[in-house]
Amino acid sequence: MKINLNTVESEFKLIESWNLTHKQKALVYYPKEIKELRIILKYLKKNKKTFFIKSGSCSYDGKSIGVKKSNIVISLRNLSKLIEINKKNNIVNVQAGAKIADILLELKKNNFSMFAIPGGEHITIGGAIAANVIGKDSSQNFGAFGDTIKSLNVMFHDGSIKNFEEN
Repeated sequence: MKINLNTVESEFKLIESWNLTHKQKALVYYPKEIKELRIILKYLKKNKKTFFIKSGSCSYDGKSIGVKKSNIVISLRNLSKLIEINKKNNIVNVQAGAKIADILLELKKNNFSMFAIPGGEHITIGGAIAANVIGKDSSQNFGAFGDTIKSLNVMFHDGSIKNFEEN
């Protein structure tokens, strides 16, 4: 199977940590759909390339840069759709690059909210999950953002997707 990255948006750019203490040049890929993400991952695996994933670029210090050995970044900024608000089951289905602030605006229109909301308008769902952030409205049942997650679809390095349910 031949893998073609020519259709995926990419650029070489200087990336920086949120607090501007770490900088490095990187090749950044911006997949617009799951199919493009799968192409990138398969290419990187086939060519034994290391990479890291960014969504909102809000991590403090070097956590948003990755290992110095890797200058390849997959940005999830374009995978930011709110797919569904299921009012009956109180569930929101979103992509990892969706900003929490944007999701909250949509939820508010439907008289819903979220628990354990971190501060900052650029924090993404994927970043909040990865860091298991804490925030306002935390409670005994929802102490951290991860406590609000019912299920995750996770794409692996080979492009396969597995669903992980609560518990």
